[in-house]
Amino acid sequence: MYEDRTLELNEQYSHNCLGGIHACGRMIFRKAKTQGIIKMNPTGDFQLPKKQQSIGKRGADTFSKARSI
Repeated sequence: MYEDRTLELNEQYSHNCLGGIHACGRMIFRKAKTQGIIKMNPTGDFQLPKKQQSIGKRGADTFSKARSI
C-alpha cells in the first residue's frame, strides 16, 4: 500500500520532493513501531526509484554540434 502510493506520487513530484515525503514517512512509521501501534514498518525495504533523465532539445543540439566537429 505504501509502495503503491509512493510510486503514484513519483509521476507527479520531483525526486527531491518525493525524497522528503519518504523521509517523513519513515520517521512516522518508525515511531509508530516503537510505540507498538504497528508490528511492521512498511518503509523498511522500500527504496525510491530513480527517474530516467532524458536529453532535452539543448542537450541534443550540443551533442549534434560536438559530433559534427
